[in-house]
Amino acid sequence: MAYELEVTTPTSEKTQLGQAPPVGSVAGYGEDPVGSVYSFTATGHDITDRHIARLHPKIRESVSTFIRGCLSDNAIQKTIYINESVRSASAHDALTKAGKTTTEYKESHHSTGTGFKIILPGTSPDFEYMTTSLTDPTISTGNQTIWGLIGAKAITNSLYWGGTDGWNYTHFEFRDCSTHPGALKYHIRNNEYIDADGWFKLYCPPA
Repeated sequence: MAYELEVTTPTSEKTQLGQAPPVGSVAGYGEDPVGSVYSFTATGHDITDRHIARLHPKIRESVSTFIRGCLSDNAIQKTIYINESVRSASAHDALTKAGKTTTEYKESHHSTGTGFKIILPGTSPDFEYMTTSLTDPTISTGNQTIWGLIGAKAITNSLYWGGTDGWNYTHFEFRDCSTHPGALKYHIRNNEYIDADGWFKLYCPPA
């Protein structure tokens, strides 16, 4: 799904590839690589790296490490990639109306630059918005194993995996200090910036 971004004249050199944060979100500007070099370790997958560059700067390296770990794991043997990160309020509203999410926008980590979705190519079902658990009969035993391995790698990299609670195995997010599920806490920090690019403070960033 191509989600909306409102294009404005950037006020920072660290732009989201020339685009401002989505309207309604509390995300700051993303990172425009110098040439093809990012501040985090690139995964080698262009779309994934562009999405990581839109996430909170304090979690980018952790997300990159997670993805690279999956790509190098022979037990997974799937070229996973990130297909969504920051989301605008209007895009979220469209998903709500389509019955693809029941989460309020300000509770969604896609509104804060701390959540993302991945695609596992060649599996069934293979689409972005899946809200069933790993016990769903349409998911093969082999795929359950792969998603479990992916989820475990996310957890070791300080990320929450939606499959942990059986609600959305394509979804991953960073829960600051591992408390208070939901992203509203980030919205109320929107005056606690860490830099000129408008990012809010994380109290317990990944090591």
